[in-house]
Amino acid sequence: MSASLSITLFVNGIALGIFMLPKMYGTFSKNQFADLIIKRCCIVIAIYLFMLNSAIMSTIAVAANIGVTQELFRYMWLLGWAGYVSMAFMVLKTLFDVKDMYKTLIFNRRMGGGEDRKR
Repeated sequence: MSASLSITLFVNGIALGIFMLPKMYGTFSKNQFADLIIKRCCIVIAIYLFMLNSAIMSTIAVAANIGVTQELFRYMWLLGWAGYVSMAFMVLKTLFDVKDMYKTLIFNRRMGGGEDRKR
């Protein structure tokens, strides 16, 4: 029982750490486009790690002959769909955000302001 609990807490800790990494670390790259994509990828990876954790708990429950396997598989199914929906949402939102960021970057270059000004 303690081994399964430690495995579950370890994978949950990793997933929570990856989920909180963009808030704790700040900026990953000086390039604003790359930074946005890395932050969004951390969120999607964390959701899939939560699904992995539910798969590990399901396997442990089957091996221990605990009768809650259907609920755990349902939880894994829900997290799987949450991963797919969040991935689609993040891709669409990132495309629109990158378009807006690029538009602002081009505007700043044209008007001669900001950090992108050539000297």
